[in-house]
Amino acid sequence: MTTEIPSSVLHLLQNANFIHLGTCLNNVPHVSLMNYTLISPEQKYHDKTGKNHYLLISTPKDTQKYHNLSQNPQCSILVHDWTTSTKASGVSRHGQLLRLLEDLNQSELCELSCNLTGYVEQVFDEDEDSDETKYYRDLHIKSNPDAKPFLENKGAALLLIKIELSKVVDSNFNISKY
Repeated sequence: MTTEIPSSVLHLLQNANFIHLGTCLNNVPHVSLMNYTLISPEQKYHDKTGKNHYLLISTPKDTQKYHNLSQNPQCSILVHDWTTSTKASGVSRHGQLLRLLEDLNQSELCELSCNLTGYVEQVFDEDEDSDETKYYRDLHIKSNPDAKPFLENKGAALLLIKIELSKVVDSNFNISKY
């Protein structure tokens, strides 16, 4: 088991649009499809010398995922290279987005799935006007411009999830952990 996030996982996290976020409370699991922002150690608001990567997500506070994470900050995250797997599976090639993705340099795409384990390290209330909240809100909007109206909604929160562990499975079913 290595200690740093492999470059293939960072590449996947930098290029994927969505994650599947798994939460659990009282032995009842819950999964949500989420957009996110990858926060590198250098982008961390206070500690720019650390080695940890984070995922920043936004959610209304009246959701099951927020309730679960408020009570149990542990979570599981699935990140998958849907572009390569969709092309390889022979899925219909209709639609402009899929054609655009197929035209990308395929050598830049990885064929792997990654399971991350993390925990919510910090919660930022969207109603706050602190410099740190504004900093993370701006990063998240820059990374997810279509989500701006959602991010500016009253009753939302930003959650900073520290990535703890990772299990990576590639297209040849090789499994590695860090």
